[in-house]
Amino acid sequence: MGVYKQMKVEIYESLPVKIEAIKYNGKNVEELKAFGGESVYYVGDTVFIDTLEGEMMIKPSDYLVKGIEGEFYGVKGNIFRKKYRKVGEKEWI
Repeated sequence: MGVYKQMKVEIYESLPVKIEAIKYNGKNVEELKAFGGESVYYVGDTVFIDTLEGEMMIKPSDYLVKGIEGEFYGVKGNIFRKKYRKVGEKEWI
């Protein structure tokens, strides 16, 4: 093993940022497409999102999230519930 000098790790917390999201329930693909636009597409029963990091598959119970820069990405349901809490709703047309 090498010799390591002592270092400090900085600690951060997320800023309170509001996001918009829709939960995929396995049947609401058209809602996802209306929300995510061209970022959302499907092949058979599988839904995909084009994200900044590349293609991502969305499964039932995952969330389609619109980020603070207008980008779309998916978040697994268990992670979403740990990271976010609902603060309201708005009509989406």
